Amino acid sequence: MPRTAECACGQVHVTVENEPVAVVTCHCDFCQRRTGSVFQVSAVFPDARAVTITGETKIYNGLEVKGVGTSNGDEVSYHFCPMCGSTVFWTFEGRPVLAIAVGNFADPDFPAPTAELHTPYRHHWLEPVAGAEQFKGFRPG
Repeated sequence: MPRTAECACGQVHVTVENEPVAVVTCHCDFCQRRTGSVFQVSAVFPDARAVTITGETKIYNGLEVKGVGTSNGDEVSYHFCPMCGSTVFWTFEGRPVLAIAVGNFADPDFPAPTAELHTPYRHHWLEPVAGAEQFKGFRPG
């Protein structure tokens, strides 16, 4: 500790002082299309005030696409670098948490996922993450 995540071009940095409360993999088709990967992995930090963000970001609110996020009441704003386009972190309206894309830490020792969401969308050639809770949709609560 601390850890710093950054975009591909290095213009946006997010530094955290604490460990994440959860590391979550999402297999939904929206996350696959949004990331260009077969899943997304986010580290969730409980207090956005304990995070230092440097560099300018643009915001994309993906909730207008296919109703993603509305089924669990979250309005998600994805913050991305306007230079390289990397989505670095996202925020949730009405909640003080911040989620950071784990790949932006570029740290092979980062904690493994604790939960996997939307598992019916998992590609057949991917194995479940050992020890991670498995959910067919959003995590309850």
